[in-house]
Amino acid sequence: MEDSVIEEINSTSSEKTPKWLKRLERESWQAELLISGVALFACLQLPELVDGLAIIMIDRLPEAQSFIGYIICFLNLFAVSILTTFFVIHFIIRAYWIGLIGLNSVYPNGFKIEDGFYSPIYSRKVAEMLPTVKSSIKSIDNLASTQFASAFSILIMYVMMSLMSLVLVIVYNLLKDIVPSFIFIILLAFLALNFISLSVLQVLALNKKFRYHDKIQIAYFKAGKYFGMFSSTFFYKPVTQIMFTFASNAKSTKNFFIIIPLFFIAMNLTQYHMDHSNIELLVERGLGGEIFYNENGINRNFYLEQFDENDRIFSTVIPSEIINDDYLKVFVPILRNESYLLENFCEDFQKDKELSIFENKNIREIYQYECSLKYHKIFINDVLYTGKLYSHIHKIGLQFGLIAYIPTHNFNVGENIIKTQKLLNPEGEMYKENEFPFFYADKN
Repeated sequence: MEDSVIEEINSTSSEKTPKWLKRLERESWQAELLISGVALFACLQLPELVDGLAIIMIDRLPEAQSFIGYIICFLNLFAVSILTTFFVIHFIIRAYWIGLIGLNSVYPNGFKIEDGFYSPIYSRKVAEMLPTVKSSIKSIDNLASTQFASAFSILIMYVMMSLMSLVLVIVYNLLKDIVPSFIFIILLAFLALNFISLSVLQVLALNKKFRYHDKIQIAYFKAGKYFGMFSSTFFYKPVTQIMFTFASNAKSTKNFFIIIPLFFIAMNLTQYHMDHSNIELLVERGLGGEIFYNENGINRNFYLEQFDENDRIFSTVIPSEIINDDYLKVFVPILRNESYLLENFCEDFQKDKELSIFENKNIREIYQYECSLKYHKIFINDVLYTGKLYSHIHKIGLQFGLIAYIPTHNFNVGENIIKTQKLLNPEGEMYKENEFPFFYADKN
């Protein structure tokens, strides 16, 4: 069986390449440059889409699953950064290659040793050190084409991994009340075991000692196949074809070291995008949702005046850290993943069949507003605010929530502490708490 496969590969490689395919191979650089330009433009837009995905997850995912959402967004952002890095370098390499093509057309004989600008002795030494222009054209062309294929395969692999993880999260949340939780635990354990097995088998299989060990090599093949089918799904064969073609032609592991600097650049680019997005808020929410101020610092997430254009409201906010008005405006967001809190405090809303859809909608909104008042509390210097809370859609991200206008005449001149609480149940168990300072400057 193995001999027949090898014979088939050898016969395929010895077949005469059609003229149209040779021409396409020679002119593939044109398509590569066009796609690189389009891809680079798209890469500049993709981080905003990933940030949008993070905002949706912060709003909708239960806090216990926030870290999973963080991993999904990170994988997407890392894939975008890899694509950006690869295509920038690919564009530079192709530009260099086109320069060599032009140089070769003007000077087809390459280096001029005799009767040149330099001494023949010096010119001969330099020529011995450098590759010829023709050989450089061929090697750089091969490098650019290989990198182009690798960029797409890595992109697809990371995107599909994050997509499959996202699908699993959605399926879990849809079926968690129907399917026993141990089934999901078994599935996750299987995936984790497969990944660990693949990592161990890869180390063994690439060791010279086990290069021809049947059991280890077959086990490595199966583990890689199952993990690849999960991570790349219906792109499994195209991705494997590109990666295997590249890896099987590598003479040693040194061929892969060139990728390490590219990944390092991609990681730094990923961190840059992370610092300018809302993704890291998923980690903060995953740590329990409680955000307390640092006594020696000011947390910008609580003050609208310090928001950037990409920021969204996920915690209690006030206009500024310094207040000198007659009223303090406090906005407390209500995220979609808090819907189960309504169920803990109020019964399900019952539609009135005699009323229209719009009338029922208005009554439902009033019912949910009155219910939300039961689990929200605002304290100023540990004194409970007993005034009215209004439902409000904030202009930043059109975030829904409650807004209060608190008189400032009883505030301390200087530092004050605001604390907002969301209760988990009527017994008073805490769901989320924000606590931070503001400074009141009396106009009088």
